[in-house]
Order: sequence, then C-alpha cells, then structure tokens
Amino acid sequence: MAAESATEEGPGVLNSVVLETAIGLVFVYLLLSLVCTAVNEWIAHFAGLRAQTLRKAIDVMLAGKAGEFYAHPLVKALNEDARGPGYIPSGTFATTVRGILTGNKVQNTVDDLRAAVDGLPDGDLKKSLQAVLQDGTLTLELAQARLESWFNQVMDRVSGWYKRKLRLITLCVAAAVTIVLNVDTLRIAGHLAEDTDLRLRLVAAAEQRVAQGTPPAAPGAEERDYLRKLGGWRSEDFSSTATLWRIPGWILTILAVSLGAPFWFDVLNRVVAIR
Repeated sequence: MAAESATEEGPGVLNSVVLETAIGLVFVYLLLSLVCTAVNEWIAHFAGLRAQTLRKAIDVMLAGKAGEFYAHPLVKALNEDARGPGYIPSGTFATTVRGILTGNKVQNTVDDLRAAVDGLPDGDLKKSLQAVLQDGTLTLELAQARLESWFNQVMDRVSGWYKRKLRLITLCVAAAVTIVLNVDTLRIAGHLAEDTDLRLRLVAAAEQRVAQGTPPAAPGAEERDYLRKLGGWRSEDFSSTATLWRIPGWILTILAVSLGAPFWFDVLNRVVAIR
C-alpha cells in the first residue's frame, strides 16, 4: 500500500503523506461546512429566526407596548415579510419609543416624555425607562441617545441568544449532512493515505481554493464530486455492523464541521502554508 511504501522510502515521504492527508481532511471539512452554512441560512430565513428573536426581545423590553411599537409606521417600513423586521436600527427604536410615549406629538419636550413615563402602569417597562431617562439636565437629544444605548445593550444579549440557537441548528444540520452523505472521518483519512492520485488532486484543489483568498459560497461541481468519492453509501455500508463501525468517524466529522467554514478556511490556509 502507499503508506507502507512511503515508510520504506523514508520519514520525509511519510511526513509528506501525513501532511497531504491532513490537508485533504481539512478541505473536506471546509466543503461540508459550506454545505451546512447554506442549509443553516435557508432554515434561518424560512423560520424567520432573526425576526422571531428580535420580536421576543422587544416584547420583553416594551411589555404591553410591543404591539404598538410594531404597528408604528417607522417599524412597519422595515418589515421584510409578515413576520416583521429582522433588524431595527437603534435610532429607529428610540424615535419610535419616544413617539409612542408622547402620543406621536410633532413637538414634544423632556417634560412630556417624563410625564408619559410616570403615567405608565407600574412594571418593568416603567422602571427601565425611568432608569434610562433619570437626569436633572436631560435633553431630548440625550434622551434619544440613552434610548439608543439601552436598545444596543439589549441587542448585544440578543445576538448571544441568536448565536446559541444557530450553534444548535448547526450541530443538527452537521449531523444530518454527515449521515446522509456518509462522511466518515476515519474512512476518509485511510482512503487519502492509500490513494496517492486522489490525495494529490484534493491537495491541488485545496491550494487553488486558498489562492483565491476567500472561501466560496458553496462547493463547486468538482468539489462536490470529491465529497461523493470520499463519502456516499455503498451496499456493504447498510449492514448493522458496518453502521456501528461508522459511528466514531461520523462523530468526528460532525464535531469538526460544526466549527464552521471560517474556522476551517483559516486552518486550511495554515496547513497549506506549511507544505
């Protein structure tokens, strides 16, 4: 076999095989990560995850005023579909909240704003706004800036919620893609170590991808062909014993792919540079 002959030829050749196999594996992880990214984006868009997460945050921030907030023309203008906007600028949030509190008066003062806040029912919204707007020298400009700052602080936490949701989705998608395509890390590593021609072609494709400077939006036709050759189901894979042997390799692939395309593109740059 190729690995055995490499050993006979010397440690330099063996090291080359190991490095090329590593490059091939990293490249496969990158391609699978790109597939998962495309699926993730489709799921997030179809389910309206961004708009849903934002709405949940606004509901918490504004309590009983959330419906009025989303019905405001400034916010409705941002709607991408019936699920509502997926992004609201902090300035739009602050202006809309001020308008809701003061009855959308064209001309309003700090006293109008404070009176409106004091007139709210006791609860978290009233306490939050009083904390945000408390200042003996408050101006409308400062009130606007503080409302924007409040919104931005909450959005920082919302971004964390959203990323955690995406990580869970990514893990599930990685598991599905790995099993459907039968991408077994251990089998692929063995295949690449033994098949010199395939290994070198995969390394060349990886080097070409690195030379382009940025990761692709999705695997190209030739890259998808590599995934088919290295993965895929064969008749012998359908026995229960064979499936059990695949599980460790699947787990390694799932964990690797869940790290994401940017991670693997960075790793690929590093290992290609070593070669």
